Amino acid sequence: MTLRETTNTMGKSAEAWFRKRILIAVSAVAAVSIFLRVAFLLKLQGTPFYLEHFSDSRLYMKLAESIAFGQGIEEAFFMSPLYPYLLAIVWNITGNPELWMRLLQVVFGAVTAIASMWIGRRIFSAKTGIIAGMLVAMYAPLIYYDGLLLIESLQTMLLTLSLLTLIRAVQEDGLKDWLLAGLTLGAAAVTRANILL
Repeated sequence: MTLRETTNTMGKSAEAWFRKRILIAVSAVAAVSIFLRVAFLLKLQGTPFYLEHFSDSRLYMKLAESIAFGQGIEEAFFMSPLYPYLLAIVWNITGNPELWMRLLQVVFGAVTAIASMWIGRRIFSAKTGIIAGMLVAMYAPLIYYDGLLLIESLQTMLLTLSLLTLIRAVQEDGLKDWLLAGLTLGAAAVTRANILL
């Protein structure tokens, strides 16, 4: 075996080991995030926070119901429209937005934790990224809001993804990365417009 072949073989095995390590880290962050959020949802059932809708949650459910059943929106949105439309889509597909939207928000929480891990990895190091991902996965206020029918879960995920795509765009300067950064920031703005400030 030549020196070049030996180097190529070593490079491939190091790359495979690195990919396996990343996969383990992503899986661990996702698993912790999902486990804690599902456990919280199970504890939340039967409480007023699950059974009743308060303030913004009541408004989102009312708007989603109007959209889902084809009545449309008669007045202008004084809150951003993405969350009610997403809630209406979940309502139409599942017939039970109470449970399925919350389960979707469990996924949003996991995506937020994984995106935080990648942000930490890109700016600092792999170790910092794993710590950041785990901290976000275990952060109690995020777990709490992922269980409620409010925009915070969707908004936090979109803002984290927009930050990740923006960092990638700055570092790699590809047109695709800049477009993705703009799309995620735009989606976050349609979730809550004041983030544009």
